[in-house]
Parts: sequence; structure tokens; C-alpha cells
Amino acid sequence: MPLVTCPDCEREVSDKAAACPYCGRPIAETPDAKPPAEPEQTLLTVYPPMFAAHPVYFFLCVLLCFVGVGFVIFGIWALKRRSASLTVTTRRTILRNGLLSKHVTEVPHVYALNIQLSQSFWERINHVGTIGFDSAAQPGVEIAFHAPDPEKIKELIDRYRFA
Repeated sequence: MPLVTCPDCEREVSDKAAACPYCGRPIAETPDAKPPAEPEQTLLTVYPPMFAAHPVYFFLCVLLCFVGVGFVIFGIWALKRRSASLTVTTRRTILRNGLLSKHVTEVPHVYALNIQLSQSFWERINHVGTIGFDSAAQPGVEIAFHAPDPEKIKELIDRYRFA
């Protein structure tokens, strides 16, 4: 039985021992030890839809482009759209809002108790809707986001929520 020196107390200990009998420092890798966690990966980032969510408003802006006012409305609409995003990673869902000021809400998938989808008839036809998350941390919906294809987002989160 070969002996190794414990890095903490510097006493000789068997290399087969799980921990140093003198100070308790782990020596050998135990068979039930967990492998290191994989790094978090971004799976999906979505922005609020423009045309699919508001087709009448979109066509009205196109008509107003002939007058010149539509370009300003499109610009403001595009800025508002880019100022909000929903990011789904392998561990959490992140809602970011704001261009100049910033508001971030995160819900780890393991704490997501309820995922809500809300779609009107027209939203179902255009594959858009609102997705909401409840967690154990706060009562009520913690994240609510108007997104393209909310069913796909829910399936993606469920895959990692129940893993």
C-alpha cells in the first residue's frame, strides 16, 4: 500500500483512503463523486416580434412611409424591439430590458415551477405569444415576454428543467 503526503497536514496517508484520517481533506477520488459541471451554453436568444405580432400596425407604418412619418415610427419600433431579449441557456432563462438603463431578471430552470403560454387566435396563426415563468422565489409571474414561437421556447426549457 503506497503512502502519499496529505497537502494540508503533511502526514503520510494511504493513497486508497478517501480522506485524510487526521485532518479530513479528501485524498482519493470517491466513486460517487460528481463529474465537473459542464459550462453554461446559450441555446436561444429571441426578441419581440414586429410583423407577426402586429400585422395591421406594420402595414399602417408602411403606408405612412410614403408620407415620411412611417420611417420614424419604424425606427422607434425597432429600437424598442432590440431593447428587450429573452435568452435561454442550459441552466437559466434571462430577460433583459432597456437600452440606456438595464433591467435583468433570471430564473434558474430548476426553480421554474410553472411555465405559462398565452396566445390569441391571431397569435397562434402567426406563431407568436406570451410566455411567463413562475418560480419559488416570488409569487406570481416573474418573467413575461412576448416572443415568436413560445411553444418551442417552453419545450427547450422543459428539456433542461427536468434533466
